[in-house]
Amino acid sequence: MNRLFNRFDLKEVRRTVLVFMCLNAAFWLYFWIDIGLRLVPYQSGQLESHGNILPEYVWYGWAVPYPQDWDALSLRLSREAQQPAGAIVKFLSLQVMNRAYPPVYVYRGETFGGVSYAGYQVFATMILSFVQWYLIAGLLDWLISK
Repeated sequence: MNRLFNRFDLKEVRRTVLVFMCLNAAFWLYFWIDIGLRLVPYQSGQLESHGNILPEYVWYGWAVPYPQDWDALSLRLSREAQQPAGAIVKFLSLQVMNRAYPPVYVYRGETFGGVSYAGYQVFATMILSFVQWYLIAGLLDWLISK
C-alpha cells in the first residue's frame, strides 16, 4: 500500500499544475451547485408548442428551463472559460449527430439514458477541461522554468 502512495508524490507535481487543477475543480463545483439550484422536473417527450420551448440541458428527469439556460452565469462561464474543450466536444458531437440522424433533424427533447445531447456535452466538456487545463498549466510551467 505504501508503494502506491510513493508513486503519486505531490512533491514532484508542479505547483502551477496543482493550482490550475484546483481552480478547474472549484469552477465545476460552482457550476454544478448553480445548475442544481436551477433545475426543475422534466418529462421527456413533451411537445413543443407556442411559448413552450423545450429545455436544452436535461439530466435524469431534471432540466434547466429555457430562459435560465442562457441567463445562468455558470453556463455562460463554461462556454467561455472551457472554450477549447467545449469546441472540441461540440465538433465531435456534431460529427456523431450528422452520421446518426438525417440532415433535417430537429431536437424534440429526446434523452438517451436520461440525459440530453447538451447534457452529454457538458459531461464531456467537464472531463476534457481537466486535460485542457493540465496541458495549459504544463506549458505555462515549462515557459516559466526556461
